Amino acid sequence: MEVIMLNFSAISSFFAKFKPGYQEQVCQQKLDALFQVDNEVREKNTGRVYKVFDVQLGAALLVDAADNVLMASWLSNLGRLRPEVADRWELVHAAHA
Repeated sequence: MEVIMLNFSAISSFFAKFKPGYQEQVCQQKLDALFQVDNEVREKNTGRVYKVFDVQLGAALLVDAADNVLMASWLSNLGRLRPEVADRWELVHAAHA
């Protein structure tokens, strides 16, 4: 019986990927995990490491070791999710691990 349940859940998760909004949901989960207060994140194209200082709706205030400040925003002016922002960052150290 467990084998049937595992196959059913695998099939369900496969077809869930085609639901409208699935990619946005996955992207939002990644952004939520990255941008938590006191996490350290690296900007992939520059290699700079920032500490997440504050998080507000759709944006995070980041500060690096030289006290440079950057605002990372993942919502467009129309309030839509910008998935390219999630691809631009990687987690270096999770504060709440």
